[in-house]
Amino acid sequence: MRRYIVLPLLLLLVMSASAFAKHGHGKGVWKWWENEKITQEINLTDQQSAELERIYESYEPRLEELGGTYKEKRTAFHDTMSNAQAPRGDVISAFDAMSEAEYDAQKVKLDMKLDMRQALSPEQIDGVNEFVQNWKEKHRAKHQEKQNK
Repeated sequence: MRRYIVLPLLLLLVMSASAFAKHGHGKGVWKWWENEKITQEINLTDQQSAELERIYESYEPRLEELGGTYKEKRTAFHDTMSNAQAPRGDVISAFDAMSEAEYDAQKVKLDMKLDMRQALSPEQIDGVNEFVQNWKEKHRAKHQEKQNK
């Protein structure tokens, strides 16, 4: 009986951890404006790079705070979920709190990205998006190749 409870919980933990990594909560912001390849590709000026860094630094404390809150709520949810005695309502409440914390972190991250877009030309935004898309496709292909072996 214990195996039937532990295996789904382990699966849930692994899935949650990968989702957390994928979404990059908290300080998990990729500072692409520090990547020389991208900055050259999109002709990012030193002034633009400094503005992007200033915007990031203005959001960094809030992102760090929200990332910590999300981690706390995620841990509380997992603790509640793994407690076989926890009432359904407690599990749902813990899940709702975790989801709300995740939303709050993503909203602030979106606000930061929208502020950053103001420092770039439409062509530069397209260039960054193209770079990211190519990177995702490359890594997806590598992952698929590993799975096929």
